[in-house]
Amino acid sequence: MFPNENLLIGGRYRINEELGKGSFGETSKATDTRKFDKTVVVKRLRVESYSEDFKVKAKELFKREAKSYMQLGSEHSQIPQLEAYFEENDDFYLVMEYIDGANLSQQELREDNILKEKDLINLLKNLLTILQAVHRESLVHRDIKPDNLIRRNSDKKILLIDFGAVTNDLNIKEKEQITGQRTNLGSIYAAPEQFHGDAYPCSDIYAVGIICIQALTGRQPKNLPVGPKNGDKLWEHLTSASEDLKRVIRKMIRFDNSQRYQSVDEVLKDIDKIDKTDNQSPQKTTFNQSLFFLSKQLLVV
Repeated sequence: MFPNENLLIGGRYRINEELGKGSFGETSKATDTRKFDKTVVVKRLRVESYSEDFKVKAKELFKREAKSYMQLGSEHSQIPQLEAYFEENDDFYLVMEYIDGANLSQQELREDNILKEKDLINLLKNLLTILQAVHRESLVHRDIKPDNLIRRNSDKKILLIDFGAVTNDLNIKEKEQITGQRTNLGSIYAAPEQFHGDAYPCSDIYAVGIICIQALTGRQPKNLPVGPKNGDKLWEHLTSASEDLKRVIRKMIRFDNSQRYQSVDEVLKDIDKIDKTDNQSPQKTTFNQSLFFLSKQLLVV
């Protein structure tokens, strides 16, 4: 648990309520007493039970990752800003921007809710644009899921939160050396390789693809059948989405990560083609309808 709530963390942050708790720390809503009682999120990472060697190396990783969060938040409006990070009483603290809103599990991705293809494409492009910023810093988020996607009340934009699992290949190797354990992280949206301690940009792309399938079918990933030969999710028969969109999502979620899209840019390129085609279709239909009615009038005359 956090220290006594009457004490100020870092000499300025007063804990108000717990938002979440994990094996390595807690996340709470807090007040920044030096910024006109601004609401923030304070995440505590506990390392007191580990060796001194672990603490030194963990501190190096902590600072490196915290600086990455700081840069991401300052460059992209849909990533919460890291306002501070510090060490106190052998524990590490991250202070994040608080987002007033609801996650997608409470909104678009409610159970049994099905999005129209146009709405899904807009959501997909939005998520991929955020991922671009993450991957450009050579980082992998590793925990993309509806609960970590919040639609902000003020402007209705989607923000990607919880960068506590963010890592790169170097982070993974170092963490394994420190803990002596494989570093894995997996929700029901996670790519298969993450359960073996591996994570790549295409792992995040996989998670976004699974979210798309849930949006199109109204089914959570755990309720989708799996192919007996290749381990791919079986979902296409559950939606009336266009073949073009199905083809893109199919490539996003290949069980074999080498067969997936390897970059967000590749996915966006194919999605833009679908979007342009869809935008042109109504115009084409209207034109054809006009010709049809004109021909009927000519025949009457």
